[in-house]
Amino acid sequence: MGIVILSFLVIIFLVFAGLFLLFRKYGSRKSPFINLYYWITAVVITPLLYIGLLFIYLSISSSYERIGFDKENWAENRDSRYIYVEDLVDNNKLIGLTSTELKSMLSDADHEDDSTIIYYIGYSPQHFFNMDPDWLVTDLVNDKVSNAYVRE
Repeated sequence: MGIVILSFLVIIFLVFAGLFLLFRKYGSRKSPFINLYYWITAVVITPLLYIGLLFIYLSISSSYERIGFDKENWAENRDSRYIYVEDLVDNNKLIGLTSTELKSMLSDADHEDDSTIIYYIGYSPQHFFNMDPDWLVTDLVNDKVSNAYVRE
């Protein structure tokens, strides 16, 4: 919480200082602090700039490289399995596999019953302020995968 307030204070200082210099250079000889347009501009620009910079930061921090499925890395990097899921789900690589073939490919499941096999895939940075882990869910019909999707 402290970093949010500190960053907002820095933005306020930069906006007010920048506008002060602009109004001082291009405005009248009066102090910018008594100019109504200075205050209106500063009050409007500050939150817009802060929200814009925050959006850019969140967009950059939530991106990650999506790569093709690799059985060894899937088994070793349990907390970053989300990077392989797009390849598995979008390319339908799991559809039609039997439950035995699925377990052979993805290792032991985190939850399993007669109609569903679920795998932990970690906390995907794709979702802003993600507080819950994502799961790869595979639905089984007649012991074959009929549907695969990510449950967020």
